[in-house]
Amino acid sequence: MADPLVQPASLEGVTQQRERLHAAIVELESAAAAPATAHIEGWRAGMQQALGGLQDAFDTHVTFTEAPGGLYDDILSVAPRLATAVGAVRDEHPAIAETLSQLQVVLAEQAVEPGPWVEQSRQQAMRALGMLVRHRQRGADLTYTAFDEELGGSG
Repeated sequence: MADPLVQPASLEGVTQQRERLHAAIVELESAAAAPATAHIEGWRAGMQQALGGLQDAFDTHVTFTEAPGGLYDDILSVAPRLATAVGAVRDEHPAIAETLSQLQVVLAEQAVEPGPWVEQSRQQAMRALGMLVRHRQRGADLTYTAFDEELGGSG
């Protein structure tokens, strides 16, 4: 087991990554919930902007967690028994990325006029947001298990 007084370098960025991803999630939820019918161009622009911010935050999250020496490597170095859990959380990334990509396509391809695509976009956004919220929680649980329980943190 690693020295509990020495924290992996990736832990320094965990809170920042979680906060950035959370803020981007909230932005997309707010954009999706905004009135669309009378202001369709503004609604779509707001959705695209919020989605772009979320995509950036998610891409950074994936790099932060999956890169060599990233969070997942640090977790496995202190808690190899969590390999299956790390794999499960890592395996969520492609599905989330695909859902975000599909929403980008829907928003980019639609005419700027009200129609069923607005509700479909909202449903797609809520699907992506649900995936991300669950993913963030699983990641938080995994990180806590590895660094608090394994390293004997104070909670």
